[in-house]
Amino acid sequence: MKEWLITDTHFDHDNIGVYCQRPDGWMDLILRNWKRVVKPEDVIFHLGDVQVGKGKVLLDLLNDLPGQKILTKGNHDTRSLMWYMRNGFHGAVDVMSYNGVTLSHHPQNSLIGGTDINIHGHVHNSVWLPSKDFHRLLALEYVNYTPVDFSKFVGLARSPLKWKAFVKTWKMITDVSRLKNAKKGGKEDDKGKENHQEIHPQDGVCEAHQHS
Repeated sequence: MKEWLITDTHFDHDNIGVYCQRPDGWMDLILRNWKRVVKPEDVIFHLGDVQVGKGKVLLDLLNDLPGQKILTKGNHDTRSLMWYMRNGFHGAVDVMSYNGVTLSHHPQNSLIGGTDINIHGHVHNSVWLPSKDFHRLLALEYVNYTPVDFSKFVGLARSPLKWKAFVKTWKMITDVSRLKNAKKGGKEDDKGKENHQEIHPQDGVCEAHQHS
């Protein structure tokens, strides 16, 4: 059995591709990667914002994905904890601790006792600086839209040198996205500009967590 982490899948949220510069077919990419790496006997922790748009029934969607699924609710997960447990998750919480880690959707102001880092989602590929030394962002946009090995990610998160190198890649990815956005903005016709008006190329940010 292995343990995995994933976050901010935003299934069926069409605009997330615009807000966060996700590639075409990003939802199918997440589903394929999930099925490729996660086994039925594995456990996968989802750090929230599972599904936003009106698409496939969540229970059917999750039943088609392997692994025992544990949810820490995000701001777009507006149903009750019990609803999520009736609709594909083996467990659902607001915040939890596991193996010395505070797991949450939003970055937390304090740690749960007995933990030393907070792995969270929510921020996506924003230009963002953590407000606490213990914050460790998991952004699906930075891990190739693939669940990450829990123990390996925690090992990375607890190593200052390795984490610093990992964070450095965010800036590279964000800079590329900003450049692509700027070039796209200069070439789009009026209709395209209207469809992409929520993008902020000057910041290279993903605003999905602030929009419906």
